[in-house]
Amino acid sequence: MNRIRWFLYVILVFSLLSCHKEAELKAQLGVPLTVFPASAQVKIGDTLWLSYFSQDSFLINLVNQEKISIIDKVFLFVMFISRADDWLNIENKPRLKFDFISEGDLSTGNSFYESKIGCNKSVPFFQLAIIPLEKGTFVLDPFVFARKGLYNKSEFCNVEDKLIQEKLTEIFYFFKNTDIHNEFVPKSGLLSTDLVEIQRRADKKLYYFFKVID
Repeated sequence: MNRIRWFLYVILVFSLLSCHKEAELKAQLGVPLTVFPASAQVKIGDTLWLSYFSQDSFLINLVNQEKISIIDKVFLFVMFISRADDWLNIENKPRLKFDFISEGDLSTGNSFYESKIGCNKSVPFFQLAIIPLEKGTFVLDPFVFARKGLYNKSEFCNVEDKLIQEKLTEIFYFFKNTDIHNEFVPKSGLLSTDLVEIQRRADKKLYYFFKVID
């Protein structure tokens, strides 16, 4: 009898794991970002406008090409700014000087931006002002949310410091209206495998390189 119960338990666990794995792969969503002006070079104090806005109330699921409604949905947006020549160094990075302005809120002197997009709207969209305060060559690198990122507004907007357990989607951000500025991709000091991966992701417009001058 114990063996039978154990056998049934193993089948149940396997079935649950299988269902969970299938659920994790339900959707892969690309969120198009626009940069204005789409210039490879700006001056200190200039403003780069980064935005997502669409006439549509859905995104296309790249797994099966179906439309996924984003009405009353929220997605997370996290973006890092790094120096192009120090991009892959994740330790001991100096703090960069950038201002971010969104919906009247100012975050100053940072190289990291995070926001819940859609809490105050029926359909998520945003516009972010990025103001460089120092010169150099930089890269905008939005974070990819693997198997999380699209949430119901009612479940997420008033929740602080709490992870939602249902992580059914993968959301990534890409820059739709500009070519990646390949001349800024660092060539020296990189392993060939790193360079291949950077170039692969750059070709998919997952990064945006720009130069800040005096």
